[in-house]
Amino acid sequence: MKKKDWKKFYHWATTKAAPQEPPHRDRGRPFQPPSVPCCFQHNEVEADFWSQLRFPVRKEALKGQASPRIIDLARPRTLPPTPHRPIPPKTPAPLDVPPPKRKKFTPQGWRLHQIRLTYLSQPMNRGHYEYFYL
Repeated sequence: MKKKDWKKFYHWATTKAAPQEPPHRDRGRPFQPPSVPCCFQHNEVEADFWSQLRFPVRKEALKGQASPRIIDLARPRTLPPTPHRPIPPKTPAPLDVPPPKRKKFTPQGWRLHQIRLTYLSQPMNRGHYEYFYL
């Protein structure tokens, strides 16, 4: 934005963007927060302060009922979670994997490709080089 645009924006923001009415008081917290000292002399004094602190409870909160959804969310989770699809009984061997849906390979070509990948994944046998490293 150019300088003249900033001047227009500032003039607009001072009149229109400022809040027109004071903020409403939070109805959920009708009590003042407790006055907490800025520092404590000892850890035991701080622990004693927080253990003795009591908060007032609203009358409406005592009459409240939890919804079934809240009760369901409060229930502890069962582990392990239920899977979104059934778990296969065992992982198939590399040569038993079905070919992908695209038609890049024929079934025989796919199987030969898997055999090549299995061969290439094996470590190389360089027995004749071991003589130099003994």
